[in-house]
Amino acid sequence: MPATEQDEVLTVVEEMIGKKISFHPDGHASSIHYHQGGGATRVEWKDFKVVSITPQAVTTADRANGITRRYLVGFGCVASRTWGPRDSNWSEWRNGGYLLFPSAIRVEEMSGKLVATLGERGQFMRGGGAIQPASSSGGGLPPGMKRAGQ
Repeated sequence: MPATEQDEVLTVVEEMIGKKISFHPDGHASSIHYHQGGGATRVEWKDFKVVSITPQAVTTADRANGITRRYLVGFGCVASRTWGPRDSNWSEWRNGGYLLFPSAIRVEEMSGKLVATLGERGQFMRGGGAIQPASSSGGGLPPGMKRAGQ
């Protein structure tokens, strides 16, 4: 995949994820998962990042519906932990991500515009403190977020 195409997809993903997860300069990321049935769980990740961007097939039916490109964007992290509604402390760090946060999202181009879709597993909102002001360095990523391979 050409670097310009990859950057275009990453920009859309970063905009969407930046509304769902707070990225901290120490490499941690945090969010609050509001469950569809009520209640909320605080989530933290160590080294949350995009690990893959895979172009996907676009069918004739997709094209008839205005979809011209599709990608699957995978996420990864070293570990995650939670603070549930009844807990009084953080869980132990577990290898891998939070089970209810998607490990991948779909990015589609419709009518010339790329759109990232997180999915239907409840509502995630930035959590765990204020996000740091954007830095002019770092490729435009939120503080603490890294590109794959970095």
